[in-house]
Amino acid sequence: MKKLMLLTGMLIYWSMLFAQQQFSFIYNNISSATLLPGWNYSATTKTDAYGTWNIDIYSDPVTQLEVRCEKRIYTDFGATEWVVYFENKSNQTTPLLSNIEVANYMLQSNTAGSFNVYYNKGSQITDSDYQPVQRTITSSLTLSPFEGRPSAWNALPFFNIQQPDGNGDIIGIGWAGQWQVNFTKGNDTSGKLLQIIAGMQLTSLKLLPGEIIRTPSILSMPYTTDLTTAQNKFRQLLLKHYTPKQNGQTITDYPQCASPYSNPINQSIITQSDMSSFLQTLTTYNHPKNAYVWLDAGWYNCSANWENTGTWQTDLSRFPNGLSAVADSIHKYNYKFMVWFEPERITPNTWLYINKPQWLLPIASGHTLVTNEGLLNLGDTGALSWAKNTFISFLKTNKIDIYRQDFNTNPLTAWQNNDASDRQGITEIKYVMGLYNFWDSLRTAIPDLLIDNCASGGMRYDLELIKRSFSFWRDDDCWKSDVEQCYTYGLATWFPVGGRGSVTIDPYDWQSGMGAIFSSFPENNNATKDNYISAHLPQYKQLRNLYTGDFYPLTNYTLADNVWMAWQFNVPDSNSGVLQAFRRQNSTINSMTFKLKGLNAGMNYILRNIDTGDSSIISGSNLMNTGFPIALGNRKSILLKYTATQQTLPVYAVNFHIVNSQTQILRGATIIIAGDTLTTDASGNASISLSNYGYIYTIKDAGYITLADSLTVNDSAFSITKTLTQAATITFLIDATETPSATAFYLKGSWITNTGIYDNSWDGGAEHASFYDDGTHGDAIAGDHIFTTQLQLIPDGGTNTWQWGFNDASHNWVTGNFNFKVTSNAAQILSYQLPGINTFPCSFTITDNSGTAIQQAKITIGSSNLFTNISGNSIFNLTNGSHNYSINASGYDTATGTAVITGAAKSIAVTLQPQTLFIFIGNGNWSDSSNWLNNSLPPASLPAGYEIDISPSQGGVCILDTPQTIAPSGILVIEPNAQFTIEGNLVISH
Repeated sequence: MKKLMLLTGMLIYWSMLFAQQQFSFIYNNISSATLLPGWNYSATTKTDAYGTWNIDIYSDPVTQLEVRCEKRIYTDFGATEWVVYFENKSNQTTPLLSNIEVANYMLQSNTAGSFNVYYNKGSQITDSDYQPVQRTITSSLTLSPFEGRPSAWNALPFFNIQQPDGNGDIIGIGWAGQWQVNFTKGNDTSGKLLQIIAGMQLTSLKLLPGEIIRTPSILSMPYTTDLTTAQNKFRQLLLKHYTPKQNGQTITDYPQCASPYSNPINQSIITQSDMSSFLQTLTTYNHPKNAYVWLDAGWYNCSANWENTGTWQTDLSRFPNGLSAVADSIHKYNYKFMVWFEPERITPNTWLYINKPQWLLPIASGHTLVTNEGLLNLGDTGALSWAKNTFISFLKTNKIDIYRQDFNTNPLTAWQNNDASDRQGITEIKYVMGLYNFWDSLRTAIPDLLIDNCASGGMRYDLELIKRSFSFWRDDDCWKSDVEQCYTYGLATWFPVGGRGSVTIDPYDWQSGMGAIFSSFPENNNATKDNYISAHLPQYKQLRNLYTGDFYPLTNYTLADNVWMAWQFNVPDSNSGVLQAFRRQNSTINSMTFKLKGLNAGMNYILRNIDTGDSSIISGSNLMNTGFPIALGNRKSILLKYTATQQTLPVYAVNFHIVNSQTQILRGATIIIAGDTLTTDASGNASISLSNYGYIYTIKDAGYITLADSLTVNDSAFSITKTLTQAATITFLIDATETPSATAFYLKGSWITNTGIYDNSWDGGAEHASFYDDGTHGDAIAGDHIFTTQLQLIPDGGTNTWQWGFNDASHNWVTGNFNFKVTSNAAQILSYQLPGINTFPCSFTITDNSGTAIQQAKITIGSSNLFTNISGNSIFNLTNGSHNYSINASGYDTATGTAVITGAAKSIAVTLQPQTLFIFIGNGNWSDSSNWLNNSLPPASLPAGYEIDISPSQGGVCILDTPQTIAPSGILVIEPNAQFTIEGNLVISH
C-alpha cells in the first residue's frame, strides 16, 4: 500500500491510460476496442538489457493471435515506454491485421484553447536542418519522414505537445523506418481534447503461422511545468535511460575523435602508410590519449570509389597487413580505432551482389548513389545471420573499438515493392526488427564496442537507435560555423549527447562545433594546427560532460549572419555549466547581456573565460536577474565555464527614493532588482544590499509608467532618486462571443509602442500587443472568447483624440479608428464586439441629466460587458429576442432595461441618475476605484446631500491619499472599528 501511495499523479494517469488500451488496430475488419474485452487476458514481466517490462497479453480464442503490450515505467521521470508485439500462434494464416497504431490516446486540458506542437525539422542536408518548428493544431496535423529514414527531411521523431492549460506531453518514436504521427483536435465542443495517433505509416497484412512482428516503440513523458523545464527533463531522461552503455557501465568519457581527412587524402585510396603517418603526427604533438582514430569509407575493395559497397574485405593492396595491424599501432599509443561500414547498400560487381542476389531488395531509380544498387534485406533470416556472423568476426579480428555504420539510400520503395497486397508493411517491419537485432548482436558479442550512427549525416535518429549508438557526424552539410551553431541549437533541444568538432583551428569555428562529442582533424606537417589541437583538446575534455546538462537557449534560433547566438548548458547537481555566445559576421551589436538560467540564487559562481583565463565571481541571483554582459568583435565567440564557489562577496547599501513629477513622495511603489522586490515606505524609500556588479531594475506603481534603468555598485553605498511619470492603464477588449472561430487579435493605435506617447502615425502601423483570452493581461475568464490586453499610455490633458483598432490572427486589418481621450491617469476600458451571423447592431447612448455623454459606462448583457466611448456610445451585436441589460458608471446609480431585437438595428438612449452614496469596502488607497463598491469613486468635492461611508474589509485600512472636500450638508461616515488614515488633504466645510 505504501508503494501505491507514492505514485505520482502522472503515473496514476498512465495507469488509467493503459487500462483504456493506449494502442489500437483493426483485425478481421473489427476494431481492437471491440475485440480485446472479449479476448483472454494475462499479465507477466520480463527483464532485458534495457530494464524490466510489464507485459499485458491478449489472446484471440478463435484465431490464436496473441497481442503483447510491453511497457516500462520510469518512475524517476514519470514517463512510460511501450511497444506492441503480434504473434500468430496457430498453424493457419491470420485474417487481415491493419491500421496498427502503437499510440492512440487523448490528451485533456483543464482549459479550452490552442494545442501547440513543438518539434524540429529533420535532415535534408541543408542549412536549415533541425530548425525548431511550432505548429498550432487548428484541426489536424500529420507528420512522417521522407522515404523510410526516420529523421529525414520533415521532422525528428520527437514532439512536445503543449495543452491550453500549460501542461503537456513529450513523446519520442522508436522506429528506423516510415513512422507517422497525427495530432487531431477532439470532436467535442469543449476545445480541451487532442488525440494522438502514432505508428507505422502503412500496415495491412496477414501473419503466417508462427510469425511475430512488432510496432514502433513510444516514449511518453507528461509534464506540468513550462516548456523549457519539460524539455530539459526529457533530455535527462534520455541521458539516464537511452544513452548507450559500455560493458554495462554508464559512459562519462564521451568519445573524442581524430580524423586524417583534412589532409589532401582521397578517402577511397587511403593507405596503411597514410594511417601510420597520421598516427606519428598524433604522437609527435602529444594528441590527448584515448582519442578514437577515424578510418572512414574506402578501406575495402571498392575500385577506388568508396560508394562501391558490398565486398567487406580489406584492400590488401593498400593495407598489406590488414586493419588489425593498423589497430595494433593505434592501440600501442593508447588510442582507439573507429572504422566506417555501410552493410545495407549493395552495389553491382561486389561479392554480395554477385553471390547473394536473393538477399537483395532492388532500390528504385532516384534513391541510389550507384546505378542498380540493392538493399541487403535484414528481414531475411539468412541475410541477417550472415551479417551478424561476418561483422562480429571482422570487428573482433581487426580489434575495432567503434563500429561506424552509414546508410546512404532511401529504403521505403524497396520495402513496399517487396510486399504482397495482403502483406503491406511486412518487409519494413522485419527489416527494422533485423536492424535492431543486428546492432544488439554486435554489442552483446563485443561488450565494449560503441556504435556510431550515420545516415547521410543525421537521417537515422529515432528512439531505438539513439539508445544503441552515438552520432559523430550529424549532417553531411558541414563546416559552416553559423550553421553548426544552429545544428547544436536544434539537436540539443532533445539529445543530451551531441556535437561535431572543427576542421579548422579558428576559435569561432572550433567553439561552434563544441559538444559532448568532438572531432578534430590534425594534419601532417602542420605544426601550428597540431599544436593548437593538442593544447585545446584537454580544455574541451574538462567541459564535455557539462554539455549533457540542461540546455537553455539565450537567443532566438536564426541562420541570419547579422545577429548573436548564445546558449547555456547547466548541470544542477554540480552547480556548474558552460555559457557560449557568438557574434556573427555582420552583426552591428557590440555587446549583449545574457540572463542565465537554473542557477542557485543564493550561491556565488566563478566564471572563467576558457581562452584568456580571466575570471570573475558573481552571485547566482545577479547572473539570473541582471545577467552577464559580453562584448565581442565581428565573427568572434566566447566560451565560459562557471562553477559554484564558497567565496563570499562584500555588499553595499543602495537606497531608492521614489517621487512623481510633482515631487510628491510615492509610497507603495515596487522596485524589482537582483531577483528581489522592494516596496517604498511612507517616505518613498526602499533599500537593498548589493555586491559589486551592474544591475537592471524596474520601478512600478499604479497610475505611473513603469521605469526601467540600470545602476552599478562599485565598492561603496549610495542613494538614487527616481521620478515616475503618470500613466493611464488602458484595457482594450474585443468581445468575440458571437464569432467563436476567431483565435487571435493584435492591437494597433495612435501611440508609440515602447513609450505610450501619442503618435498620429500609429507608430508606422506597428502592432502594439497581442490580445489574450487566458485569464491574463486584464482578461477576466480564460477561454470565454472575450480577448483583452492592457497598456500604459501617457496622458496629454485631452489635447489629442486617440484612436485604436485591431488585426486578426493573420495580421490583416479587421476594424477600428475608434476614438478615445487620455486626459488623466484614470484607467479606462475600451471595447468592441465582433458581429456574428444573424446578429443586429444595438447602439446605446448614455448621458447624464444635462445630456452630457458619460464615458466608461459599463453595459452588461449576459456574459458580455462593453464600455462607452468618449461620445457615450457602445454597440452590441444581438440576435432576435429580448436581452436584459444593466448599466453602471462611476458616480451614477445603476440603470436596467430590456433591448428587444426584431430583425433590425436598434438604438437605446439611457439617462443615468447621479449616485449619492459611496462606500469604501476595500483595503488601501482612496484613489483606487477597486476599493469602492461598484468601482465608484466619490467626486473630489462631495456635494450637499451626498454621503461617503468608510467600511474597509476586515483588517483593512482606508488611506486618503488624494485631496477630498466635503461640502456643507455632505456626509462622511466612519463605521465603528474602521481604520482611516489621512495622508492627503481632507476639508470638511460647515
